Amino acid sequence: MEILAADRGPGIDELPRALTDGYSTTATLGAGLGAVRRIATDFTIRTEPGTATLACARLTDADHRPKAHQEIGSLCLAIDGEQPCGDACASADTADCRTALVVDGLGHGPEASEAAQAALRVFHRAPDRAVHDMLFAVHRALRHTRGAAVGIMRLHHDRTEYCGVGNIRALVVTPETIRHGMTGLPGVVGWNMPTPRTHTLPTGPGVTAVLHSDGILPRWAHAPSHFLLRLPPALLAAAVAHAHRSTRDDATFLAARAPGGRFV
Repeated sequence: MEILAADRGPGIDELPRALTDGYSTTATLGAGLGAVRRIATDFTIRTEPGTATLACARLTDADHRPKAHQEIGSLCLAIDGEQPCGDACASADTADCRTALVVDGLGHGPEASEAAQAALRVFHRAPDRAVHDMLFAVHRALRHTRGAAVGIMRLHHDRTEYCGVGNIRALVVTPETIRHGMTGLPGVVGWNMPTPRTHTLPTGPGVTAVLHSDGILPRWAHAPSHFLLRLPPALLAAAVAHAHRSTRDDATFLAARAPGGRFV
């Protein structure tokens, strides 16, 4: 279970004190954040005084504790008041790399969701196949659906492979800037997919690779703050979706680092 919280409030001036039981600025018991930190398998919090606070708590059983510490985060949000969601995302670790997929079913609603879920089934059957081969497999599986935009990335310790068709955007986020932004080739997976091309983007320790659907407004990457650039993947997903989500479309944002790419 993952619980994300994001706000646009005043931030927390003294975060270490706020994590101490009994400290409160509003005459409460002051036990909330301290209790979350004790209970959660993994707890991450970042705050920028005067701007925002973001927190992520992950809870697992003993057999799945390593997953709680993975440097990956995602949000998949349906249009307000509508279910199911026509977007979907997934990730898998194989050998020394991490592979992730974001899919945006054409339109929204049940038929878009059907296309998105069909793509996920293909991904989970063989997440270690070459990324362009996976895109071909998804294309075949979606021929009897309304189709989708699909983006796939594979993160290695020193590079990221990206292959996509349709309006799924891929970016590389460093602690200083955003670079290598691109979208997939024009077309619809399942209908008129062009021959996919795999691009290789240089990455490394502390660098975050991002995929998102067009339900996330692209302006989030135009002039990001230093605070945003240094967020770990789960909090980056929460921050961007919280502040830059379109209200007229399903929205998905996935951020990940290669296995072993963690930094504070």
